[in-house]
Amino acid sequence: MVTTNLSGTYTITAGKIALVIKPGVILTGPGTASTAIFADTKNNDLSHIFTFSNNGIGGGGRGIIIIQSDNNSLTDVIAADNVSIGVNVTRSSNNTLSNITAINNRGG
Repeated sequence: MVTTNLSGTYTITAGKIALVIKPGVILTGPGTASTAIFADTKNNDLSHIFTFSNNGIGGGGRGIIIIQSDNNSLTDVIAADNVSIGVNVTRSSNNTLSNITAINNRGG
């Protein structure tokens, strides 16, 4: 469980990973043309109030990207103020998204 405000990038490359952020804690992107959380594996749990602000240089700052990844759960997610995409799920199936808020992101 992440319990303090952080700036960085998380890449999930193994399956069955849980990334839990304590409610009220802010995960800020690195401020470059990157993605705060990227997952391309299966059966992950990303939950409990994520808040993102990834103001990437060059317009590439993204919040959460799930690509070619099945059976994931995103719960209580807030993706805000990303230069590009707040939350993107692409070429993925059987994912559960609940209580997702995307605000002030240029790409959704």
